Amino acid sequence: MSKMEVAKYIEPYVEAYRRLAAEPELWLKEMREAAITQFALIGFPETRQENWRHTELSRLTGYTFATARDYPLDDADIAEIQSHYHDIDGGARLVFVNGWLHDELSTLGRLPDAVVISSLSNAREALGAEIDEHLANYACYDRHAFIQLNTAFMTDGLFLKIPDGVELEPPVQLIFYSKSEDAPSINHPRNLIILGKSARATVVETYIGSPDAVYLANPVTEIDLAENAALDHYKIQLESGAAFHMATIQARQARDSRMRQTAINNGALIMRNDLGSVMIGEGGDCKFFGLYLPQGEQHMDTHSRLDHAAPHCTSTELYKGVLDDRATGVFNGKIDVRRGAQKTDAVQSNHALLLTDEARVNARPQLEIYADDVKCTHGATAGEPDTDALYYLQTRGIDKETAKAMIIAAFASEIIEEIAVDAVRERIQQIVWDRFLP
Repeated sequence: MSKMEVAKYIEPYVEAYRRLAAEPELWLKEMREAAITQFALIGFPETRQENWRHTELSRLTGYTFATARDYPLDDADIAEIQSHYHDIDGGARLVFVNGWLHDELSTLGRLPDAVVISSLSNAREALGAEIDEHLANYACYDRHAFIQLNTAFMTDGLFLKIPDGVELEPPVQLIFYSKSEDAPSINHPRNLIILGKSARATVVETYIGSPDAVYLANPVTEIDLAENAALDHYKIQLESGAAFHMATIQARQARDSRMRQTAINNGALIMRNDLGSVMIGEGGDCKFFGLYLPQGEQHMDTHSRLDHAAPHCTSTELYKGVLDDRATGVFNGKIDVRRGAQKTDAVQSNHALLLTDEARVNARPQLEIYADDVKCTHGATAGEPDTDALYYLQTRGIDKETAKAMIIAAFASEIIEEIAVDAVRERIQQIVWDRFLP
């Protein structure tokens, strides 16, 4: 790509930032300036970069995205948002529209004393120094264009802080709704989750949008888990089929902390998830599970990095994909074991079902090990649904399409069963059946 072409894609974002920077109340301006300066230097990633070799962004860069405005919601918007409510039994539910908290559709539920849950913008006003201590410390923007854009333009999102020893029993539900009207829009939610020593929480992030709307959702979630803390984190991506979704989730785990992250992807024209956790204390445990279901011309890309920086840590990663039509998928998972991180136990695998000859998946599991007393395995498989199982079900009187749907559901169930929140698990099971049952 020529310098002129690069400048054409970059300049609208730089101009938009200049308008934002003119606002006197803008916070963390020095960090934002650094991020947009980096973006202006490197621009959007291209396929000549190894980590983007299989994800071509011309369909995204072909649009000029305007910064999302606070469009009013009509009855159809509200109905769509409410259709994704889960029975959270007194838990908090925060709804964000184009990246901004929508007070009328949100509730804080019943919170234990000393738990802080708020929009990030409100929390920043009350807890400025504490917020600044964490933001961009885990999701670094130095070489990642979409984190750079989020850092420069971040507006609002979740702030959750749970003090030492407190267990937040009902799940926290976040719904991010994107809406475009006059032109394709872009929004940059920023979520910050901080758990103190021995704290417990469950967080469910759901991303949806106006049907058939063109927009770019660019969320970043940063997570800090103190000693013996435990977080169950779910991310449900059900964006418009014409949308783009570029997300980052990055965690830091202290001694004996536990994190379980499950990602379900069934929307967006192009989707990219960058997932990571750094286990800085002994005894940490991290589990990544994922299910991706692209169809048509959809492209879904997951890049993960599990960084074992301390001894006696464990990690498990299992991703499964079901690809239909001319859909494409990418799984690039990396396990790093640093020097001194002895007794590491890490398992990583990706399995894909290809329902047509045109569907494609590119899998690249990786190990980078600098310690000698470890147990690490990785692997990947791809193929069509089991013909023997299909034949067996048909001999039992089940028609071919229903039998095929049963095989797909069984394949996906290993991931779905990892969802401990009943309402979320049942919703995902229904999505799979609706997709593949004739």
